[in-house]
Amino acid sequence: MYALFTQALLAYSVLIGGDSISIGYTTPVTLNLSDTATVERITFENGATLNWQTTAYAIENVMPRLEGRYWDVIHANCGTWDVTTWRGITPEIYEANLRTLVYILKQHCNILIFATTTPVVETATSQSTGRTNARIEEYNTILKRVMLEEGVPVDDLYSAMSGKQEIYTIDNLHFNEAGYDLLAKSVAKTIEEEMNPPMLPISGTTLIVCAFVILYPVYERRK
Repeated sequence: MYALFTQALLAYSVLIGGDSISIGYTTPVTLNLSDTATVERITFENGATLNWQTTAYAIENVMPRLEGRYWDVIHANCGTWDVTTWRGITPEIYEANLRTLVYILKQHCNILIFATTTPVVETATSQSTGRTNARIEEYNTILKRVMLEEGVPVDDLYSAMSGKQEIYTIDNLHFNEAGYDLLAKSVAKTIEEEMNPPMLPISGTTLIVCAFVILYPVYERRK
């Protein structure tokens, strides 16, 4: 009982948000972080998972649902709908929407992470809708630049899944179980790294100074 209580106190809160790709890896991410974090998604009133769809949809329909909520980490993934030409999210609009999302999301978390859009297995259908890897890379370049300027770490899921055609489903967009497990490992690893940054090496001199600062007041009180 004590161990469970301690774990609950130490666990940090994580919100996974984004399109259907992110929905696919939410459960394995939850399992990967089960010892250190509580993971959740925003849902509809009936409990159904909320798909962020495009950045425009996320701003209008998802962000209001965050009101009054706060997490240690928000991991967002929003782009695979935006790259399709028929939705009208141009590169300029995508950049503006990303900046709006970053502004809002930062108000609801301690650490914000944005993922790049995953590649597709290109077909005649994907090419006709504009969902090509060249276009995805263009939008990912925008995302990386925006996040660099906004001080937001990037989880490069595009690179993690590039060239792995065997882990896609028949629609050449979504992933099979092995694919989502691979994505989940990258997401969980990025979250853990941001929550637990490596400590810088401490010199002997620094340790001596720290010890002096801590112990000297004790010495003075005992004089």
